[in-house]
Amino acid sequence: MNILKFLIMILSLLFLYQYTSAQTMPIVENKSLVLARVKSVSLGKFPYVELVLEVLESRSVEGYKNFIKKGDLILAVPYSLKNIDSKVLILPENRNLLLCYYLRPFDLIYATIELVGDERGAGYVIREIERVGDISKDNVKDIIKDFMKVRGLIKEEDIQVEVVEKDNYFFIKVFVGDKIYNLVLDKALAIISFD
Repeated sequence: MNILKFLIMILSLLFLYQYTSAQTMPIVENKSLVLARVKSVSLGKFPYVELVLEVLESRSVEGYKNFIKKGDLILAVPYSLKNIDSKVLILPENRNLLLCYYLRPFDLIYATIELVGDERGAGYVIREIERVGDISKDNVKDIIKDFMKVRGLIKEEDIQVEVVEKDNYFFIKVFVGDKIYNLVLDKALAIISFD
């Protein structure tokens, strides 16, 4: 009789173990490279933030599943915020995640996002992020014109601008009369070089 109770108890424990481990089955390894527009921002105590993102483009990362599709509306948080630890935040590979706190609705971003969790609860985390601007010759021309005005290089003259995109940078030649200026802008349209 004791042996029967012991077997029933062992079987019950095995069943319970299988049931709980099935409930915590991790999601398949996945990563997506997305271009997204920030739709809303929910700020908590720095650096906690939740972002609602509208996915404009989604590409697979080689070797990983892609669960995010164009048109999806997702709620995402920076990875380091899932495990808040000051040591995690100061690592060079995680510093750009602090940008998430300063994003605002209508910002465009490139991000590496993955779905983490298990069957009881899953959520999207941002692993890498970069803010980008809408690039057009008109945007660049306005940015350059204002920059050159405040530098005292032009007054109200019209400038000619040539834009070449290469390796995630914009190489720009600005023609003002007989002078030529060279500038380099990053994807977020910030000037990183001027001569």
